[in-house]
Amino acid sequence: MKNINLFKVTVMVITAALASNFVNAEDKISTAIESSQPTMAKVEQQLSFPALITELDGDANGMLSQDEVAVSHLTFLQEEFNNIDANQDGQIEEAEFNSFIAQLKDKVTDMANTED
Repeated sequence: MKNINLFKVTVMVITAALASNFVNAEDKISTAIESSQPTMAKVEQQLSFPALITELDGDANGMLSQDEVAVSHLTFLQEEFNNIDANQDGQIEEAEFNSFIAQLKDKVTDMANTED
């Protein structure tokens, strides 16, 4: 039997351990992405304009005013109100809201593609 250097054995063990960690990390990332899919669908459903109108439109005019948004628990909507209200009339209309959400989705997609 040939003598195997302890150093060579140690290097092989470390290499195998690192390779195993990379494989497991990729599996964990894939699992996390797959498990977030239903959550993203739920968030999108909650952020639909008709759902927001049903929940927040106190005067039933089909738009969201800054006062209506202010009493909500949706801090993101409160913080982004002026960015969503494209024509700056103090009301968020469905077209303005959908345009803002589409821009957000585009930014997220661009960021995801950049990281790949």
